Amino acid sequence: MNYDDLTFFLAALSEKGLSFHSRGGVPPGAPLRQKFNDLFYKPHAHQQLEMICLLQGSLALRINGHWRECPRRAVQVFVPGAVHGEHYLDPGAGYRMLWATVLPAALLFHVTEHTPLTGYSTSKQRLAIAPPMCPQLWKTSRAPDFARDLRLRAKFHYLLMECVEYTLSDQAPRGMRPADFHEQIVEQIKHYIREYYWEDISLARMAGIVHYSPGHLNAVFRRSEKMPLHRYINEVRLLQARQLLQGGRLLVKQAAAAVGFKDPLYFSRIFARRFGIRPAAIRPARRRRKQWPAAPPPRRPQASLQVISTQKRSMGVKR
Repeated sequence: MNYDDLTFFLAALSEKGLSFHSRGGVPPGAPLRQKFNDLFYKPHAHQQLEMICLLQGSLALRINGHWRECPRRAVQVFVPGAVHGEHYLDPGAGYRMLWATVLPAALLFHVTEHTPLTGYSTSKQRLAIAPPMCPQLWKTSRAPDFARDLRLRAKFHYLLMECVEYTLSDQAPRGMRPADFHEQIVEQIKHYIREYYWEDISLARMAGIVHYSPGHLNAVFRRSEKMPLHRYINEVRLLQARQLLQGGRLLVKQAAAAVGFKDPLYFSRIFARRFGIRPAAIRPARRRRKQWPAAPPPRRPQASLQVISTQKRSMGVKR
């Protein structure tokens, strides 16, 4: 993975644009008659958007159960939920393919390839870029109608080109060290957890997003943050739950579910361990102050009611 690959990616975006693949959709093109078994990536889907661009060779793509030949210099976009996999088309030629993953504040790039001698492999050198347009690119890809709205797709295409062009023009080509990528990976994962802590976040899901094995990702995260990934997830959720409980509007089980805990008993146990107080002890104190105000509401004097009723009777006599 190098800046030449990124330049190739930008040229493909400019020349042939984007081909979008949604959940359940049938990809365009003629079906392939060959049968493929030993896929490098087994058919899978993600909750975040991914893109591929064939750099060299020939490649077969499985998209929602349909096999198609991947066109070169054309960027394929897999909308969240689209099932996809890959396989070499010519065992004697192999291929190189660029992957791009959209995150809340960055774009991650890596290369997969196949050669007759070494078989399938993933590039050791990877690239993470964080131009200022990335948050808007992420929000556009997460829009509810993104899979169908042509204007949102056009906006995404424009922002994606801006991100890559900004990176290529702002930074001179330079070597990429694994440590730089690891640091960026950790920051992006932390950012994702802080933004979407209530979702079903797990080590396996985060590893799938960045294309790491769960064990490798946890080791990288632990070296950087001095704690395993699951503990960081719990820490973010517990802090958010404490704020919700202090608001006095949610029950303990409601607060637990709101921040992503499925088991209220487990939530109560680790909450008490973290803060030294049971979560149930926070809300009732605020509720009692609301039920017993400092002073009772003022009452209207009874005499005024008698005067009003007397006036009504006297008005009735005159009529």
